[in-house]
Amino acid sequence: MQFAASTIIYAVIVNWNRPDDTLACIKSLYEQENIEINLVIIDNGSSDYSVARFRQEAPKAHIIETGRNLGFAGGYNVGLEYCMANGANWILIVNNDTIAAPDLVCKLLTGFSPDTAAVGPLIYYAEYPKQIWSQGGSINRLLLELADNHGRGATIPTEITTRDFLSGCCLLLRCSALEQVGLLDNGFFLYYEDLDWCLR
Repeated sequence: MQFAASTIIYAVIVNWNRPDDTLACIKSLYEQENIEINLVIIDNGSSDYSVARFRQEAPKAHIIETGRNLGFAGGYNVGLEYCMANGANWILIVNNDTIAAPDLVCKLLTGFSPDTAAVGPLIYYAEYPKQIWSQGGSINRLLLELADNHGRGATIPTEITTRDFLSGCCLLLRCSALEQVGLLDNGFFLYYEDLDWCLR
């Protein structure tokens, strides 16, 4: 499947002292089929040799050093703001310990309808690649929590399915939705920022 030249996709990865994981994730994103990814690495104040390795081993990536650990929300927000300022149509946020299937981004793009804000993939455990870690879920709005534990243990869906919640582990966001909804809430620092964004 080919996409228009005007389709500008960025991917944002946040790193904190985990260069091996991050570089493996980068490799999987650069190997995406039929589409070009603009890669942004946010280094969240690493105290090791992460940035030096990225400059050497991922020279095409744009690296932003925050100088301190801003958490998940703060780190990704730095990347989201950069991508939106540089013409992105869609932004993939992805945890640095994630390995993307070669057709990930193309499949996610086919999931967008005109009123879709974000699309997420099935996410499997690295150690058990046939077991689902997350397929999104339903939100209990009385308790403001997930009602079905990410759909773990459920049957693997065979078609696109609507969810209340999608995990920030890997999430393709439409930039026009980000402009309407806003960025992640920095107040969460780590965990629940994706749940909050989906609720909004």
